[in-house]
Amino acid sequence: MRLQTRLSLTAVAVILGSLGHAAAQPQAPDPRFAAIVGGDGSPATVQHQLDMLGSYWWFSFAPSPYAIPGHKQVISLRTTADASGQPVPIERAQLLGLVASNPGTAWLIGNEPNVPGQDDITPEAYAQLLNQDAAIIKGADPSALIVGPNILNFSATCIDCPGINRGDDWLKAMVTAYQTAYGQSPPFDIWGIHTYLIDWDDLPMTDATVPIEQLHEFRGFVDSVQPGAPIWLTEFGVVWGCDELDWDAANRLDCPPGHLASDQIASFLATIAHLVVDEGPGLNLQAAFPYITSAPPESFAASATGIQLFDGAGSSSQLTPLGALWQRYAGGPLAPSPTPTTVPTSSPAAASFRHRTPDATDVGSRTSQDVHV
Repeated sequence: MRLQTRLSLTAVAVILGSLGHAAAQPQAPDPRFAAIVGGDGSPATVQHQLDMLGSYWWFSFAPSPYAIPGHKQVISLRTTADASGQPVPIERAQLLGLVASNPGTAWLIGNEPNVPGQDDITPEAYAQLLNQDAAIIKGADPSALIVGPNILNFSATCIDCPGINRGDDWLKAMVTAYQTAYGQSPPFDIWGIHTYLIDWDDLPMTDATVPIEQLHEFRGFVDSVQPGAPIWLTEFGVVWGCDELDWDAANRLDCPPGHLASDQIASFLATIAHLVVDEGPGLNLQAAFPYITSAPPESFAASATGIQLFDGAGSSSQLTPLGALWQRYAGGPLAPSPTPTTVPTSSPAAASFRHRTPDATDVGSRTSQDVHV
């Protein structure tokens, strides 16, 4: 079923204005404009959506067993601990299989380790897993890029949903733990962060001010540890793009008719795109991943109110106006690509989704590929 995207004339004007801004930029494909791919997960859909967008870097909820020509899959390793708090490493053979299948790629180590319901791991346990994973990956593929820790925000947390640990507190403790245990700073080639405005008292959550502030604060901290190191915005998006909250008969959050804030969602995405172009060089921001190409509503919601770059989940899906904006910056569309090629993987990864809800602590962004199980 196709997702309906309704944008007013004002929203379209915002997007067209953004395209005019981008028109002054080089038209070659720009790898900074990456993608998180949803849809039905088939190789045909992944190929189609990435070709339409023109994004080079991408990831999905589980490592794809296909090499997508013209695009580079990023692999995300979850960092988890057992009930006693001890880190649970991925099996060495499994990790080596993934490295062999994905030479020269980037590896996201951790997914919001400071957030309950996500990796939710102590800084000390994360440091141990990072050391182990990086050594195995780099030992097998020196060209691999280690990206982490992908915390949710820096100083901002969640308004009206307590329980999320501040990213800066967690990050400072992790760097100290790593330096104490291994005598050096964490071995990141690229430092990653997720930025979201999460404020259930002020809807819609489309003000880009807080996400941009978080990125600047993160840049400052990275410079205190590894001056000038590249950073990636490994996930950003809109948690709730409706200006009201309603409940349906199944007790799920719903967006009342006429209350989807299309103009504000368009403005939010345009603002982040402008940031990548205008401030990206000074920040050394080398990639930004919007959530998501296409996805159904979260389990707690009857409505999908965030960013949707495509109007459906399959290989015939078409760009929404938001997708057209991101495409224009990314440099797509590309020429038709060859049939995706199957590559071996050591074992399938379990896909897990994280749900956002205003009355729980699990209110950050969605999970990515669940490798540490």
